[in-house]
Amino acid sequence: MLLWWKAWDAEGIPAEECVRNAVGDPVTVDAGHPGYRARLAGIVRHLLGPDGLDADGFKIDFTQRGPSGASLTGTDGVWGIAAVHLLLETIATAARETKPDALLVAHAVHPSFGDVCDMVRLNDVTERDVHREPVPVTDQLELRHGIASRVLPDHLIDTDQWPMPDRASWLAYIAAQPRYGVPALYYVEAIDNSGERIQGADLDAVAASWQAYREARA
Repeated sequence: MLLWWKAWDAEGIPAEECVRNAVGDPVTVDAGHPGYRARLAGIVRHLLGPDGLDADGFKIDFTQRGPSGASLTGTDGVWGIAAVHLLLETIATAARETKPDALLVAHAVHPSFGDVCDMVRLNDVTERDVHREPVPVTDQLELRHGIASRVLPDHLIDTDQWPMPDRASWLAYIAAQPRYGVPALYYVEAIDNSGERIQGADLDAVAASWQAYREARA
């Protein structure tokens, strides 16, 4: 069981452990604050430990929402990409101490992040290009895989799967996923953008895709 983790979320965290705006309101967690890092490590140990949820790892989302802006205040010297790495390093250290084979999935496609994740997410599909024209989803999958596999060649790749413009595109994406990484499934009832219902035969295609992935790596 993987748990979805929303990075940078300040909900429920004391203000002194958060990056704050000009009037003192929390904006994001402060990755440089020792108190927050200790709190974060404790949460991770509980979620992965045998006395907690005993989960297998995390699919970490929203790492791009790190704090930015001249009016914000937080720990001196911890900002930008360094703050993102420190946040993921805190999660990774606590996770591996608690469960050495925990799986950490993050969309951090950069060589300096190879030590804090095990699988790289290809992230959300772009719905339209700069000219507002649709972008074929399988073309995006191929391009992103090419980048991620060269940047972090020893990492697993999570192909992700959202958002899909229509059922036909979703089925094409499903068929292509085994060639580019670990298949992911975001739809079981309907395609949110088009409203098209998913049929039993469509789920059979999902099963066939996942079987193709397993057989290719057996």
